[in-house]
Amino acid sequence: MAKIYLLSGGNKLKGMLSKEQEALLKIDLKGKSNLVSIGSKREYEKNDTYFYGDNQMMGVKETFSFSDLKDFKLIDGRITKEDGLNLLEKADIIYLQGGDPFVQLKYIVDNGYEIFLRDYKGIILGLSAGSMNLGENCFYSKDCDYSETVFYEGLGLTDLVIDPHFDINNLDRVEEAKKGSYEFEIIGLPDYSTIIIDQNKKVTEIGPNYKYRDGNLVNSIL
Repeated sequence: MAKIYLLSGGNKLKGMLSKEQEALLKIDLKGKSNLVSIGSKREYEKNDTYFYGDNQMMGVKETFSFSDLKDFKLIDGRITKEDGLNLLEKADIIYLQGGDPFVQLKYIVDNGYEIFLRDYKGIILGLSAGSMNLGENCFYSKDCDYSETVFYEGLGLTDLVIDPHFDINNLDRVEEAKKGSYEFEIIGLPDYSTIIIDQNKKVTEIGPNYKYRDGNLVNSIL
């Protein structure tokens, strides 16, 4: 089993990681040299923007500039299934980047990469959509891209249902989490919060998060 970081996100320009998150990751990334990022956009130029960055968004290489990582690769529909698997097999770190969770999940499943990910023994980082997709069951709270809140089947690497970019002051978002929690416990994960699942399935929660079950807030870490 991989060691898994579930990350919510942050400021696109200033960075997706807080200094506290960087300090935690720096320990686990020590001596690691290569990262493979799995895209999450239909349009390849948007995958490139998320990966390389531009004047409106910090890229992956800059995001992890605090670490020892030197080699960064992006995989999406532009490369063959075999080449993608070869890169994943050599990766010290696999990074499921943010974006459209359904596009990313379809890409992974269509290429059979979910089988590899379930047996992977390195470190997997899921950011926003990526953290959602790592669950066995996933929750998408309606937003400007999708008009309905839905549950869907994910990759099954964790049994946690994550709602990233959660804002306890957004009453509509809270209401969606409450309604959804009659089906599964939902963890509202604000930006710059983290949940770490180690190889022994020990769960460590860092930063605020909010757990909803059967329509109620059952636990909050502030």
